[in-house]
Amino acid sequence: MKGKKGIASLLAAALLTGCATHPRRMTAEYVPPATYASYSCAQLTAELARISSRKGALYNTLAATANGDAWQFTIGLFFLWPVWFALEGSDSPDARIYRNLLGREEAINDALIDRCPGTA
Repeated sequence: MKGKKGIASLLAAALLTGCATHPRRMTAEYVPPATYASYSCAQLTAELARISSRKGALYNTLAATANGDAWQFTIGLFFLWPVWFALEGSDSPDARIYRNLLGREEAINDALIDRCPGTA
């Protein structure tokens, strides 16, 4: 019975840990608030909408990659360990862009709160 629990624990860990980080666990890259100092309230709102749209599309792509990596990791763990070499990893260009978009979104929201009452 102890062996079955160990295998189950290993399988659960493999399912939870792929190489690509799921976007819901990514942290924002720092974007200086001065980046948006010259933007008007209307420009900030439009930029926030643009960033939110791009971020949503990237979220779906990164989530699919993370889920696929988790399955490849699990299959590789038990059957084909060379599959691990095909895992993309969380440091993909899309992941870096997503982290930057998170930071830009935070900076814009801060600017909206500071300069545009009632819009944030």
